[in-house]
Amino acid sequence: MNRELQEKSEFKRKRLLDFTGRNKLLNYKHGSKNSRSGKQNYLRIVNEIPEIIINKLESNSILELISKPKDKDYDINLVLESQVEELVDAYTDNKIQVIEEEPVFSLSCEKLRAENRLSNQEKGINILNIAIGFLEWNEAKGITGQDQKRLSPILLYPVRISREKTSSGYVFYLESSGEDIQPNITLWQKLKEEYGIKLPELVESSDGKPNVKKIFDDITSVIARRNIKEKDSDWCLQNWVTLGLFSFANIAIYNDLDFESWDQNPCETKELIRSYLLGNMSKEVESLGSLDIYQDKEESKIPVSEVPKLMADADSTQYAVIKKALEGKSFVVEGPPGTGKSQTITNIISSLMAKDKKILFAADKLAALEVVKNRLKSVNLDELD
Repeated sequence: MNRELQEKSEFKRKRLLDFTGRNKLLNYKHGSKNSRSGKQNYLRIVNEIPEIIINKLESNSILELISKPKDKDYDINLVLESQVEELVDAYTDNKIQVIEEEPVFSLSCEKLRAENRLSNQEKGINILNIAIGFLEWNEAKGITGQDQKRLSPILLYPVRISREKTSSGYVFYLESSGEDIQPNITLWQKLKEEYGIKLPELVESSDGKPNVKKIFDDITSVIARRNIKEKDSDWCLQNWVTLGLFSFANIAIYNDLDFESWDQNPCETKELIRSYLLGNMSKEVESLGSLDIYQDKEESKIPVSEVPKLMADADSTQYAVIKKALEGKSFVVEGPPGTGKSQTITNIISSLMAKDKKILFAADKLAALEVVKNRLKSVNLDELD
C-alpha cells in the first residue's frame, strides 16, 4: 500500500482511541464512592487467584459475589497461581470475595448490574469487566511537564452480573459474557505512540489458557528497563483485581479498521476511501440532483417493476433518497428529529426487499432499531428473511 495512504489511514484509526486523562482505561480511580448513596462504580476482588477466576468463568460457572465480613481483613494484592503452594478452598469454591462490606456491597452490585444492563440494551455493548493487574505510571502534562499519576488496567475480562431474590435480600452472581480476555489496547497504543514503550502481547500457555504470569513478568521487565533509563519516577505493576465499568465503544471499530488483516485492503481497491484519506474529491462523489420530485409524474415514466414499493408515505426529498438507495448509491441523510428519517429507512428496506435484496440495518442505540422493527412489523415485514 502507498506509504502516504498507510500513514493517513493509521492516523485516522488512532483517533478512535481516547488518550486523555478522562479515559478510565488510562486513568482509573478507586475510591470514587458516592458519599450520599454509598454506591461505587467498582468492587475490589480479594483473597482469590486471577487465573482460577477466569478458568471457572470460562467453564460456564456462575460465581457468587460475597461481601467482606466485618471481622476479616484482606490484602488487595493478589497472588498468581504459580506463586501458591497449596490451593485452599477459598480459591476453588464457587464464590468471589470482595473487600466491600454491606451496605456498600449490595448497592454497588446493583449499580454495576444496572449500568451494564442499560449499556447492553441501548448499544449492545458489555462494559462490565474484571480488570486484572494495574500499571502505576506517570504522565507529564502541561507547560511545566509536571507528572500526573495514572493507574491503568492491564487485562480485561468481560462479565455480567445477575441477581436472585432470597428471604434475606438479593444474592449477586458473576458470569462470563462469552467474550475473550484482552489486553488494554488503549494503554498499549498510548505507551507505544507517546513513550516508545512496546508492551508484550498476551499469549496462551500450553493448555490453551491465557498466560497471565508471562505477560505480568514481561511487563515487569519492560518497566524495570524504563525505570533504569528514566530516573525521574518509578513505574510499577500492581497485582490488583477490580470489577468495574470500562467502555470499549471504539475498540471494536479500531480493530476492524486494521486493513492489513483484510483479504483485500480497501485503501487499494476503493477510490472513495483513498480520496477521503488523501483529502481529494472523489470521482465517485456525485450530486443527488434535484430533490424536487413529483412521485406520480416520476413513476409514470418508468416500468412498474422499477417503481419503489413503499410501505409508508414519502415526500419529494424522501422519495429522491429512496430512489438513490435503489440505484445502489452511498449517501448520508441528515435531519432533526421528526423529519421522517426512520420512515425513509423503512421505505428503503421494503423497496429493497421487493427486489430480493439482503439488508443489514445497524444503529448506535437499540431504540432506533426498535422503531424501524415496529414499523416493519405493522405491515407484517418483520418476519421475512
